[in-house]
Amino acid sequence: MYTMASKHFAVLVILLLGATLTRGGAFVYPISNVGDEQIQSLGSFAVDEYDKRGESHLLFKMVFGGYVEYYGVYNGYTYHLDLMAVNCTQSGALGNYTAVVYQYTLNQKTTTWFGELKPKQT
Repeated sequence: MYTMASKHFAVLVILLLGATLTRGGAFVYPISNVGDEQIQSLGSFAVDEYDKRGESHLLFKMVFGGYVEYYGVYNGYTYHLDLMAVNCTQSGALGNYTAVVYQYTLNQKTTTWFGELKPKQT
């Protein structure tokens, strides 16, 4: 049985982890370990999937930021990745892109969105 103290403890743990709860019930938290092999692998996967569309040819360089939405054990993770890639169809121009990768199991993932990362308006 849950007590008031255990509910407060759960809220405290979530706040300490830097996560916030969205309207859809997902926990959202920044990617603090962008150099992690799994995060870099997801970025490379997103670029490869984009290249398969045939619109242009990008060469993945690195993920440099982003955040994760966690929907629960059975619903997986959605990674919003800010990444850098070389556009080989535009004389090797280096560009920043954003990708959304949904991973529902360790080996099952799909890129749901990919595009240029627009500078923030001030």
